[in-house]
Parts: sequence; C-alpha cells; structure tokens
Amino acid sequence: MLTDREHLMLLNLVPEIGPLRVRRLLTAFGSLDRLRAADAAALGRVGGIGPTLAQRLAHVREDEPALRRELAL
Repeated sequence: MLTDREHLMLLNLVPEIGPLRVRRLLTAFGSLDRLRAADAAALGRVGGIGPTLAQRLAHVREDEPALRRELAL
C-alpha cells in the first residue's frame, strides 16, 4: 500500500497531470482516500480532466511498481 505522499508522487507521474490538476482533484473529492477510490467516470467529471486522462488516473493505482522504480533512482 502506498503512503499518501507516494500516491501524490504517483499521480504526478501521469502524463498531463501537474499540481493544478492534482489540486482540482483533491478539491473535488475532498480527500486523498476518496480520490483513490474514484472510478474513471467520477474522475472525468472534474474540470480539466476529461475521459482520456480519467482513464489514465483510474489505472494509476495499478502502477505502484513504476513509482517504486522512480523512488529507487
């Protein structure tokens, strides 16, 4: 399981996600736990996200190994 800090880092590894979109997501969902639990449809309703990016974000949970590789560098 990722820590909150690691999850935020993983979000920032998603292409086209930056601090503004992360902030929008956190504001929309109210907490990192609720953001983690959101499906692609819910993510896509956040302003500036859209369906393609929402799909990428929904799959970010599965990409913990990528974060582990980044942290190892």
